[in-house]
Amino acid sequence: MESFEFSDSKLVELSLKNSDYFAILIDRYANPLSRYIRRRSKATSHDVDDILQEIFIKVYRNLNGFDHSLSFSSWIYRIARNHLIDWYRKEKKRDSISLDDEDSTIAGTLVGDLPADVISKQGDIIKEVGIALDSLSPLYKDVLILRFFEDKSYDEISDIMRIPVSVVGVRINRGKAMLRKKLDNLLLEG
Repeated sequence: MESFEFSDSKLVELSLKNSDYFAILIDRYANPLSRYIRRRSKATSHDVDDILQEIFIKVYRNLNGFDHSLSFSSWIYRIARNHLIDWYRKEKKRDSISLDDEDSTIAGTLVGDLPADVISKQGDIIKEVGIALDSLSPLYKDVLILRFFEDKSYDEISDIMRIPVSVVGVRINRGKAMLRKKLDNLLLEG
């Protein structure tokens, strides 16, 4: 059975009747959620696997509560985001982000025009954007990661964070401005 045969909503219905269908949802969301966890935290590979497993357990336990009028993607990302917040509290770890080489284009888009010498050093842009994102408040960091690294729409971010769409837009604009200012300061120091 191919996973593209069913929508997320249909897979939820089928999973409630037969847990084998839940494996398709896991296959569909394991990689995107792993990337989100890595980008949103500095969790080790082992921690990412554990966190992901815990998220899928929560999702499965709460499938009956899924509102089919909403996006499953937003719902599962909300569970992942909330679980990460809880994980940080338990682990008392600093809420920080980790970017990799595949994020360099996104990082460049997020901060806008950068000096040519920075763009030529792909590793530098990733490191500097990661440091600048780390220094932002979670209010702004979360929306920027969801929008630019997870490619979520304003509506999806609104659902995930349970804030109005207008607040999403304001936080993205303010976050980008703060990020650009912090990045400029980092580049001047370096």
